[in-house]
Amino acid sequence: MDFLRRFLLAFRGFWAKTSTAAPVSASEPLARFLVRSGQFSRAKDCVKPEAFAPPSDGQLSVYRVFKLIASQIFDLAKKSRPGANVYGFAEILVFQVREVGLNIDPDNDPPRHATVTGWPDGKSARLSLCQKLASKALLRLDPDADPLE
Repeated sequence: MDFLRRFLLAFRGFWAKTSTAAPVSASEPLARFLVRSGQFSRAKDCVKPEAFAPPSDGQLSVYRVFKLIASQIFDLAKKSRPGANVYGFAEILVFQVREVGLNIDPDNDPPRHATVTGWPDGKSARLSLCQKLASKALLRLDPDADPLE
């Protein structure tokens, strides 16, 4: 029986690493974790374009948060960014990302992770997309986070 249990655990680990992530639904919510106070305005209750600024490799990290409640999303954020001060997250739907011409690549590494891809090369074009995404996103602040800015 112990052999069977070990085999199933090993197989489950292998399957989790080799299986592809589930297809992304257009109505699926995504979370972009906010780890800097300059990524949002508490006073205006909005997400700033800086929250969606992609790194130089053009792979903007987001998490697929369907079927999660806010407290579970905050826990996920804290686990994915250990030691960082996570203020909250910007919530946006997949179709909103796609309607500005970007794509979602669900890599599931770590679990629930995806990247926003398809960014243009020009700085002003990227900024324009960041502004569009920020205007569509909902600000969700962690009630337990540092209340600064």
